[in-house]
Amino acid sequence: AGAVVVEHDAAGRHCTPGIVDMHSHAGVYGWPEVWARSDGNEMTNPTYPQVRAIDAFDPEDEAIPRLLAGGVTTAQILP
Repeated sequence: AGAVVVEHDAAGRHCTPGIVDMHSHAGVYGWPEVWARSDGNEMTNPTYPQVRAIDAFDPEDEAIPRLLAGGVTTAQILP
């Protein structure tokens, strides 16, 4: 039915949008950096279509909560 509109009085306050990180390796190159978790590039064969960054993504990477705490709301995760 009807949309619910929530209004906030921001008079005299600073309002900033979330940060959009257009080039991130969070979750692919783990933090703290450990060689065994560096899954960004397939160095043995540069034309290896079966290897995808999503398959190497670690949702438990300790960098992710730090990004969120810093205001990042959207990130493009790259290998």
